[in-house]
Amino acid sequence: MKSKILTVLLFPAIVCSLGLVAQNVTSDEVIIIKQYQSTLQDADKIDVIPEIPEPRSEKKSFNYQIPSRDLKANFFQPNPLKPIALSKEKMERYNRSFIKVGFGLPWMPLAHLEYNERKPENLRFGLNYYHLSAASFTNRLQRFSDDKVGAYVGGYAGKTDLNLSASFQNIRNHFFAFANDTTKRKDVLRQLRSIDAKAHIKNAVSNNIKLNYYQDIRFNYFTETFGKSSEWFIAGTTKLDKQWAQKHHATFLFDIDLSEYRDSNKLWRNIFQLRPGYFFDNDDWRLGAEAGLAIDGSKVFPLLHLVAEKRLYEHAIIAFAKWDWIFHKNAFAPFALRNNFVNSSLTLINTRKSDFQAGLKGTHRSFSYNMRFHYQYLWNMPLYVNDTGDFRKFIVLYDNGHIYTFHAEAGFNRFEYLQILLALDYHHFEMRTQARAWHEPALNLSLRATYNLKDKFIFGCNLFVLAKAYARLADGSAQEIKATGDLNFSVEYLFKKYLSFFLNLNNIAHQRYQQWYGYPNIGISGVGGARFSF
Repeated sequence: MKSKILTVLLFPAIVCSLGLVAQNVTSDEVIIIKQYQSTLQDADKIDVIPEIPEPRSEKKSFNYQIPSRDLKANFFQPNPLKPIALSKEKMERYNRSFIKVGFGLPWMPLAHLEYNERKPENLRFGLNYYHLSAASFTNRLQRFSDDKVGAYVGGYAGKTDLNLSASFQNIRNHFFAFANDTTKRKDVLRQLRSIDAKAHIKNAVSNNIKLNYYQDIRFNYFTETFGKSSEWFIAGTTKLDKQWAQKHHATFLFDIDLSEYRDSNKLWRNIFQLRPGYFFDNDDWRLGAEAGLAIDGSKVFPLLHLVAEKRLYEHAIIAFAKWDWIFHKNAFAPFALRNNFVNSSLTLINTRKSDFQAGLKGTHRSFSYNMRFHYQYLWNMPLYVNDTGDFRKFIVLYDNGHIYTFHAEAGFNRFEYLQILLALDYHHFEMRTQARAWHEPALNLSLRATYNLKDKFIFGCNLFVLAKAYARLADGSAQEIKATGDLNFSVEYLFKKYLSFFLNLNNIAHQRYQQWYGYPNIGISGVGGARFSF
């Protein structure tokens, strides 16, 4: 216990002693800066995590474009595509602040408030609130609600950018799988609560010594009420980037993560990651290397990032190859937020990944593309399986495995009134001990399109296709989860500069597919309402 207290007390000193820090703009291929934006999501559906972000700093629904450089993903999962429940906010055309209210079926109230202030010079602040809930007509236990409230304040002190933000989220769901008519709602309630806080400091403009710095401190407290488990962490990241002769960059990254997970026992973890590197970029070649160590308690693991890119024809054809050795901390909070029905008592083992990828990408006029092949080897890849002690819940198993992935994306953007993005991932899993990669589909396909008709009507359409997956039954046999297609449609009518009306329809084909075995989707749903901007 004394060592834990000493480690926590030394943490601020360790972070502060590193001095100024920098944002590594070369090892991260795209940097997206955005304020908080909620997602309308059915808890039983799968979120969409696009591999390639928009080139703009402000993220908008259905507005995915493919830049010449793709976003580097550090998470261990093989590029998952996850169908959303309802369309996201399309655009914030004139005002940064708005109130949005709506109602849909099955019994789906929506409320969303965003207030952002920029008028004071060198100061920004704001707050937000979001609520979405739904209740099935066919299953009295199949209902959920999601509430989130947050605030932020930031500004510029000379050439320094400062920011502080905090949020609270409360998710209520129910273990409705395999329930009978006598099951009481209060007996299967699952409530997840998360408190987040983050502060960062970085240089706002370039300086005479060409040194970029970035420092943050992050905190999270996560708890669930059904099993009375909890988890907290405090972490900080230091980044430095020194540029010279315009083509050369020296980088430095240091990350510290202290956490404690409590169920019937306590699990304390101290994780440190250190990774210096060098990058060369002359707009024809981009070469880089980072090497370091991840320290997990008494265990030490190598970290590596190698990248080579060659421009073959302008920005239309770029050949690239990468090799990464990644250390990923597994924690209760991300497991429970991805799968709301996970058991509150879990075994937490960190994941390591070797990821080699090679391919072609580029942009030509309104067209962009990215094609690549991945070979990954994962140590301790987490897999969700139904708990044999209570089949309504899920536990996490770990297995080593080879993953071969082909990824292809193609995007079209025509004068901002028409955007189309097609993305496809095909995975082949070879697990070491498990018969299959449980709950992981082999094929993910998404087609997104949005059309702006004279700044009056904004139409959006999403199509998601998932191949079949498999769940593990109590006797160890495999249960097939059928393939599915999910079609969503949205329209927004901009009535006035400050007033618009919207309608979102989800899962039009009424496919009651399952992401998690025993938990079918709520089926067709929709919500309509109005938005007032100010």
